Amino acid sequence: MARLSLFGLVLRADFGPSSDVDVPVEFRAGRVPGLAFFRMQDELSELFGRRVDLHTPASLGPLIRDEVLSEARVIHVAA
Repeated sequence: MARLSLFGLVLRADFGPSSDVDVPVEFRAGRVPGLAFFRMQDELSELFGRRVDLHTPASLGPLIRDEVLSEARVIHVAA
């Protein structure tokens, strides 16, 4: 993984107990995780104690992609 970020309600004051966590993730070129992507989503959900929706830039719709990526708060960058 190259970069892990947070986006959406988790960054706003109206984040509540039933809110999910949107996590845009970018992988290193040529390093597509396959089914491990879903295990990572499940592990993050367990870690956060709530549903996590993992997104890649390609999985984001073209109408919201730029907004999500510009507003996302980066929480991890691979060295």
